[in-house]
Amino acid sequence: MSNPKKKINQGKALDVSFTKSQIDFLQLTGMNPAYIGGMGSGKSYIMGFKAVMEAHHSSEAIIGLYEPVNSLLKTVAMPNVERWLSEMGIAYTRNMQDHAIYTSQNGVGDFLFRSMDNPETLVGYEHYKCHLDELDTLSVESAEYIWTKVLGRNRQRPKGVPENEMLWNARQNRFEH
Repeated sequence: MSNPKKKINQGKALDVSFTKSQIDFLQLTGMNPAYIGGMGSGKSYIMGFKAVMEAHHSSEAIIGLYEPVNSLLKTVAMPNVERWLSEMGIAYTRNMQDHAIYTSQNGVGDFLFRSMDNPETLVGYEHYKCHLDELDTLSVESAEYIWTKVLGRNRQRPKGVPENEMLWNARQNRFEH
C-alpha cells in the first residue's frame, strides 16, 4: 500500500511507501507500541522512520535504538536512520566511537545506538524514546531484563516537545513525553 507524499518538518516532500501494517504502527499512540511481523515485513525499516520522526519533537531529544549485537548497529540500525535523515535533507555526523548520530538541524534531536548483548552496560544515560529491534531473538529472561533496563533509560524530558506528543500516565497522574 502506498501513501501520498508526506510533508516533513523541513518542508521537503518525500515520496514514501509503507504497508498498511506499517501505517497502522505509525498511528499507534500507546507508551510502548510494538511492531510485530515476519522476516522481511519491514520492522527495522519502520523503526528507523519512527525514530527520526520522534527526533523531530525537540532539538534536545535523544532517541535510543537497540540491536541484539554490535554488528547490527553498524549494518542495520545506523544506516537505516542515516537513510531517513538524508532523504529529509537533515545534516548529521556519524560517530562510531560513541555509537551515535548527531544532527545539525535545528529542531531535530540525536540518536544513540546500543547493543543488547551485555545488559550491564545499559546504564549512565537517558533518552526520550527508544526502539528495540529483534528483541524476539533473545531468550525470554534476557528480553524481559533488557526491556526493563532500556525503559529505565526512557526518562529524558526534552524542552519543546509538542503537547500532542505527550501521553497521560494514569499511574503517576501526569502527562509524559
